[in-house]
Amino acid sequence: MSNSKLIGGIAIGMLVGAFGTASITATKPSQQQGAQRLTWSRANSITPVSSFNTYFILDSDSDACWLAVMSGNPDTPVVALAPAPSSSCHKQ
Repeated sequence: MSNSKLIGGIAIGMLVGAFGTASITATKPSQQQGAQRLTWSRANSITPVSSFNTYFILDSDSDACWLAVMSGNPDTPVVALAPAPSSSCHKQ
């Protein structure tokens, strides 16, 4: 008797979990085709050394802004990444 209750409880739990997962993935918004999440804009006035390039990166989903310092070396393209004020990305 106790084994049948245990197996029944596990089966009900699996069904509830499967339907719950299916409903969460069905309501997740999908990104539009061709829409770009990250927008890069050059920040020329920041870099005093010519071997490095700086970019502001705007994340369109979270409206976060990042400052990326890139090297000219393809082996280590990103040297530093730091949060930046969101107004920095919107000025570009």
